[in-house]
Amino acid sequence: MKLDKYPFSHNFYDAVPKEHIQILERFDGAILYANSSHSWQIPKFNSGKTYEIPEPNSFCSDATHLIDLEDGRCIADVFNFRKSECLILLDKQTLDRNQLQNPIVIAQSIPELFERIFEVQGQYYFDDSNFVWES
Repeated sequence: MKLDKYPFSHNFYDAVPKEHIQILERFDGAILYANSSHSWQIPKFNSGKTYEIPEPNSFCSDATHLIDLEDGRCIADVFNFRKSECLILLDKQTLDRNQLQNPIVIAQSIPELFERIFEVQGQYYFDDSNFVWES
């Protein structure tokens, strides 16, 4: 399926990596590892949801929603303009669901995120007490 740009703002297409659009096109509403206690729900392509990251932060941008987790946390991607890199963030949404309060970096790209997901058969690898993201 090719995404119709209509549901998204012009800024959405400018602010997200091409891999994000490819994920939305390929998995449109799919749930990875659905019959487990560690599912990964990729929203329908028309969500286009973003989160504010409160100051102080080093991200300099809003984060774009990517995946919902079984336990209520979410994964978003953000482009760090200072370092010219994409980062994948994990956090629990605030009550108003428009902010990430204390995001942690769990991957440096969408392909890296999916490699890690499939490598550990969907387990939430970032919950391991030994997990440390290295840039």
